Order: sequence, then C-alpha cells, then structure tokens
Amino acid sequence: MNKIITLCLFLSFTLIQAQTQKVISSDWTSFNQTIDIQTKVKKKFKVIASVKLETTEPKSWAGVWARVDTKNEEEGFFDNMQDRPIKSKEWNSYTIEGTIDENSKSLSFGGLCLFNGKFYFDKFELLIENEKGVLNL
Repeated sequence: MNKIITLCLFLSFTLIQAQTQKVISSDWTSFNQTIDIQTKVKKKFKVIASVKLETTEPKSWAGVWARVDTKNEEEGFFDNMQDRPIKSKEWNSYTIEGTIDENSKSLSFGGLCLFNGKFYFDKFELLIENEKGVLNL
C-alpha cells in the first residue's frame, strides 16, 4: 500500500512540474548552416534568401547573415544586415555578398530574428565563384 501511495505522489508531482510554464526571454535568435571552405585563390560568394516579417512591434526586424571564419582565428567576413534591417510584410529576396580566400576555414550563413513577431525565411541559396569567375550553386 505504501508503494502505491508513494507512486501516486511521485506521479502527481511530476504532472504538476510538467505543466508549469517557463518563460524564456531573449531579444534575438538565429539559425545557421556551416560548411568547410578550402580555396587557394580569393573567390566571391553570395547568400540569397527570401524573407518576410509579421509584427506590430516597431523594434522587430529580421536579417540574413553570413560569416567567414579563418584558419588563424583572425577576423573574417561578417554581415548580419544590422545596417539594413528587414521589416517588410511582403516576400522579398535579400543578398549578402562577401569573399573567401586561402585563409578561410568555414562559411556560416542563416537567418536572424529580433524581438517579437512571426519571421519567415525561404529559398536559401549559396553561390560561390568558380574558376571562370561565374557564381554558381
């Protein structure tokens, strides 16, 4: 009988804990994809994505971002569109352009969401310059 009472108390405590709502507070979040990069020459790249935002909060914005990390931990390329925030309710295409070189180790790219709203991202493309100077997928 004591085992049954103990089990019931344990289960009721577990159910109460499972239903307790925890508030997570953050002003921003992001997501990304990272690929290793190796090249012997400087090459251009573009990250293109479609983005739209639904919000009533004036401070909310979205961005496409890209970062190149280097082999020797020097500062590489970085752009998160902070100087040109996305606030449009309509689907639009946005582009990040940068370069990689012999010191590049990896390329990360993704989306960024700040403050409250519904953030939509679609059609991510990564284009890297080939030997002929043409950007392709």
